[in-house]
Amino acid sequence: LQDPTTPQHKAALWMADTDVLEYAIPTSDTDTSTRFIQRYALVVFYYAMNGVEWEEQLNFLNPLLDECGWFESTRVDEQEIVAVGATCNEIEQVEVILMPRNNLQGTLPSELAFITSLKFIDVNRNQILGNFPNDLNRLTKLEFLDFRYNNMTGSLPEWIGTKLTNLVMLAFSSNGFTGRIPDVYSQLVELKTFALDHNNLEGNLNVLNNLSKLEYVYLEHNLFDQTLTEDFLAESPHLHQLDLSHNYLQCALFPHHLLQHSNLEVLDLHNNDLSGPIPNVLEDNERLRYLALNNNAFSGPLSDTLGTHLKALKHLDVSGNQLMGALPNSLSWPPQLKSLSVGNNNWQGGPFPLWTLGMEHLTELSLRGTQRTGTLPGQIPEHIEFLDLSNNGFSGNISTAMVTAQSRLKHLMLQRNSLEGEIPSSLLNLDIPVMLLYGNSFAGSVCSTVAPATNGNENGGGLRGPIPLDSTTVATVNITKVYIADCDEVDCPCCTQCCRDDDPSSCSDDKQFYETIDGHRNIGYVHSIYSFAPQILLSGSTPISAKAKGT
Repeated sequence: LQDPTTPQHKAALWMADTDVLEYAIPTSDTDTSTRFIQRYALVVFYYAMNGVEWEEQLNFLNPLLDECGWFESTRVDEQEIVAVGATCNEIEQVEVILMPRNNLQGTLPSELAFITSLKFIDVNRNQILGNFPNDLNRLTKLEFLDFRYNNMTGSLPEWIGTKLTNLVMLAFSSNGFTGRIPDVYSQLVELKTFALDHNNLEGNLNVLNNLSKLEYVYLEHNLFDQTLTEDFLAESPHLHQLDLSHNYLQCALFPHHLLQHSNLEVLDLHNNDLSGPIPNVLEDNERLRYLALNNNAFSGPLSDTLGTHLKALKHLDVSGNQLMGALPNSLSWPPQLKSLSVGNNNWQGGPFPLWTLGMEHLTELSLRGTQRTGTLPGQIPEHIEFLDLSNNGFSGNISTAMVTAQSRLKHLMLQRNSLEGEIPSSLLNLDIPVMLLYGNSFAGSVCSTVAPATNGNENGGGLRGPIPLDSTTVATVNITKVYIADCDEVDCPCCTQCCRDDDPSSCSDDKQFYETIDGHRNIGYVHSIYSFAPQILLSGSTPISAKAKGT
């Protein structure tokens, strides 16, 4: 309190000189004059979080309002109005701190621990630094703790597992936490949402097996390296979404029950080290809609049962594995399937799978590197938006009837085949945002005859040479499209990059191209965290109205 630069000194000065409410001041360490203490704690919080720079002041430090009025109502939609700031229950105890995206900056003050009535803290998407003060272990009533998208670092506090056992949601996504998930987190038996994705956590995931109420688990983009066993999460009947992608997980036997789970809707395990066969699905599953197993080391044939029993499937990605055998036409059976990716496996060669053309809801199809040969289909359905047929053995011309004027095609990848002839004007006039054509023997022009693009080249000439498709380059040349072709064979003033037969390295980095292309796409699923309004979550807890002095 003696240091005038500290949040504590500034808070004490404000309470003494500016505040007009006359709360009773505690007379001893055991005096629990709640109103004074919680008001002081919120003022310290304001100064510790650099409150003068907040996007919205939320009535904080309004001396004419008690601290239960330090919020502003924000309309989320026509039905929902949310109190953003600090809100109280019916006995004027602060239960909720809700301040997402408000430019909070600094380290958390330990004085927050004085507000022992807190049940809900959401300060996601701010600039909070450091770790949690150990004193916060006194907040034993907490049910929701959301610090996603901040700059917190260090290890996960063990006391969260021993003291905050009422937690229903714990969300620390997109911070800088390191180390392991403490074993004592297995005591968080009320937990429904567990979001630690996009950190630098490592070790095993054994704590999950004791959390039977889990519904949403997001642990992707970490360093976990556990070998999953067949009974992994077998005692979690309420799971809705499970994302463990971008880790170093292995498996001896795939937890097949996850493909037959009665509630699981999202299963994302891509970019791990999982191996062995993808198991059969033994009975109909009407729940699973998103299945991503790509970029692992799965091997063997792909069972017909994925197509016949996964009735609700909308997204299936098994690309980048070691699957073999025939491409099963049963993949066309899920009636709502919108995205199908089977590329870069060891499939038995063959022609374009015509059964994909009858899939009424399919918008994304990737057959990249699937040993396809023969000619391209004469026409593709108008509802296809993403078509990747690259790295195959297709030959011949592109049919003039391949697309119609009503086509929704936005991404076309035909690179590294044996195609030839001119690009039909019907295709060029669609003005497709992304088109990769290099590594073929095309002739003529590649640019639209309707509205040729120059991509910032004032002379109308094409950009020459290998131009990395990173954010800097895109900003510099004002690229709105990605067109790549063999400019020594075709006329392409609209190309964002040119490839040349005499320079094989000019277009050798497909990974870079695809990372750029993925930036144009809306792929994946949406994390489901919670309803925005805390009063919906905390039954019996309603933010009270602001009280001015004398009312």
